[in-house]
Amino acid sequence: ITNSVRSWYKFGLFSLQPSEFAKTVVIIYMACYFGKNIDCERRFFFLRPIIACMLVTGLIFIQPDLGTTAIMGLLVFFIFMAVPFNKDDKDVKIVRILGVCGIILVAAFMMFGGKFLNSEQTSRLNYRAPCTRPADKTGYQVCNGMIAINNGGLFGVGLGNSTQKYLYLPEAHTDFIFPIIVEELGSVAGAGIILLYAFILFRCLKIAKGARDLTGSLIAYGTFVTILLHLIVNFGGILALMPLTGVPVPLLSYGGSVTLNTLILIFLTLRVSYEGNKAKEKRQNKKGPTR
Repeated sequence: ITNSVRSWYKFGLFSLQPSEFAKTVVIIYMACYFGKNIDCERRFFFLRPIIACMLVTGLIFIQPDLGTTAIMGLLVFFIFMAVPFNKDDKDVKIVRILGVCGIILVAAFMMFGGKFLNSEQTSRLNYRAPCTRPADKTGYQVCNGMIAINNGGLFGVGLGNSTQKYLYLPEAHTDFIFPIIVEELGSVAGAGIILLYAFILFRCLKIAKGARDLTGSLIAYGTFVTILLHLIVNFGGILALMPLTGVPVPLLSYGGSVTLNTLILIFLTLRVSYEGNKAKEKRQNKKGPTR
């Protein structure tokens, strides 16, 4: 148990967080299912993977882990929205409308709280104007993260010279690694990191578009959505734009499970790219040399 959340299995010297790898399992499962059954004429055939993935999401919710639950639910939603169903299929339209309504309701629930949340989660919903209550638990960490960003200025205070990471900002190496990087290396380095993530996301979308088949396209798109949601939830939390839910920054925050899972997704996406390029070369060879 870490911070009242049952998310880790300990194996001697290391621990594992199954919910991180569940994201990859969900992506592969939905991609393979829709890749094989996209032309199925059976009514509501698309509900099978959605129900299965929602059960997994429910198990994560009762850990309880709100951040991962939100990402998992949105991941399933966006992959489903990306599947190229028949435009005349009324069943799909109904489910998609219900999905949009569900997302709005969940967002409202997370924004304004609810009786199903424990005291720890309810306190996180009080996220606005954190520096007006710096001594309170609901504002202390986010306010100190903002102070770290402000201290960094344009070029930072120097590598290793952060003051906020000592006592002021608890567990700065996890959810709040980005403010510490900005404090030490400045806003220029922070902007560079964001641009690098933007490049990764752009490449994932391009690979999804050029994939050999629907399965590969959904895997690449799922990688794109997973990384993007992690960035939005983390940056939104540290900037007090949404509740802080403890979601790390992929490939940047401390945490072996999230890093390993992100690398697995990137490797899968690279494989999709390789197969797409091979298929493109075969098509060009069949056409023969152009004059």
